[in-house]
Amino acid sequence: MLPHQNKRLVTMTDFVVRRFDAADHALWRDIRRLALLDAAAQFDESLSTFDQKSEQTLKEFLNSNIVYAALTDGVPVAIAASHFVCAARERDFVRIFSVWVQPDFRGQGLAERLMLLCIPENTCAELLVRADNQPAIAAYRRMGFVPASAPDDAKCFCATDNAPGLYMKLSP
Repeated sequence: MLPHQNKRLVTMTDFVVRRFDAADHALWRDIRRLALLDAAAQFDESLSTFDQKSEQTLKEFLNSNIVYAALTDGVPVAIAASHFVCAARERDFVRIFSVWVQPDFRGQGLAERLMLLCIPENTCAELLVRADNQPAIAAYRRMGFVPASAPDDAKCFCATDNAPGLYMKLSP
């Protein structure tokens, strides 16, 4: 069974990592709001747009995407998400998105751990990152992601302010 097929718990020192589902919509709202407050320019929606989303919309989002969170004392401190790419690719791809770690928990490898759970076995991954987000680009490179030419369906700019983006991919 692949990690994305159940809600199994993976315990790490001081953290529990698990897949979110619709029942976690309130936790998702809380951690996403924190991410948008901390690093609004890194995401493709504004806090005001996110705050307009209904509970049902959040539940549908969690049911249709692979979303993992690291929690400490029941509070999410890091997130990563993915969804399968429907557009034509040379093989199966997931797109990684919404990667964020609370500042006090950065540098512990949480983003990488969550991202890897979001990538099913024998599947390639792609992501879009702001071209000026050097810490994230360096972390993605350490994971094995490499810059590549973006396919036509991958927007390579940040939707909130049109900042240039970088397309990166990872092969299994």
